[in-house]
Amino acid sequence: MLRYCAECDVNIGCYVACGSFFFPDELKDLLTAWFGDYGEGIVHGYILVYTKMMRKSSRRTDWPTKVDPAAKHLTQASNHLQSQQTAISLSVPMDIRDRILDAAKKIYAQHGFRGATTRLIAIEAGVNEVTLFRTFGSKAALFESLMDSHVAGAPIPELPDNPVDPEREMTEWVTRVLEHMRENRALIRTSFGEIEDRPEAAVSMCEGPHCAGMILTDYLLRLQSTGIAAADGDIPTAVAMLMSSMFGDAISRDVMPTAFPQPQEEAPAKYVRIFLRALGVNPARLRVSVTRSAAGD
Repeated sequence: MLRYCAECDVNIGCYVACGSFFFPDELKDLLTAWFGDYGEGIVHGYILVYTKMMRKSSRRTDWPTKVDPAAKHLTQASNHLQSQQTAISLSVPMDIRDRILDAAKKIYAQHGFRGATTRLIAIEAGVNEVTLFRTFGSKAALFESLMDSHVAGAPIPELPDNPVDPEREMTEWVTRVLEHMRENRALIRTSFGEIEDRPEAAVSMCEGPHCAGMILTDYLLRLQSTGIAAADGDIPTAVAMLMSSMFGDAISRDVMPTAFPQPQEEAPAKYVRIFLRALGVNPARLRVSVTRSAAGD
């Protein structure tokens, strides 16, 4: 079932994998169906055991007298790498880690968790499965890192502490938040499609919008405290409606274009205008607030 090529992986120093080292996807899927996430661990262990066997075979001294020259040079190179183990770092460069995470994001968005096999991810990233497992340990750990990186990398724009022009400030803010949601449309759809089996993925996808909603709420409270927004405005409901509209726009506009403001590039401004009007923000009230601030009241 396992096969390998004779190119050495420098970080391991033996006849390992370079992409052609391969564990059949059908068997992986069967193990995953039987054992869940532990199935990936079984595959990982099998690959590591096979790797150790190859290391031992490269150090054998009882080979036949007639040895193919190419194989001889290959064995010498492998032995040299083995002798240099202490000088070889086993840490995985960040660019490789990032490549694997980017590949996992793309494959997961296309095929879901079960369909995103480690072999497909490794091929997309341009690495072998040994490198993938050596970097993350298991498929489950890889996807946990993917969700963490998505949360950490979510751009959550700030809103000014001292509002001057709410419509302009909020339009810029909504535009940036909506762009991020649209860029991750496929990932959000997939995570919500698997919410029954993997609810934590959907929760991670919502971390960014949730934090954005908290920032927006604080900004609106400042508008109320300065008299720019009506004191009796229902901020929680207004925020929930705006965030829901942006979320629906991001993941559904391509399949239901007429359900959202047109043209697409003007949608943020249109959302903001209706939103501020619902909270009692209008130019006259804003001018009064600015005048009071200038007078020191």
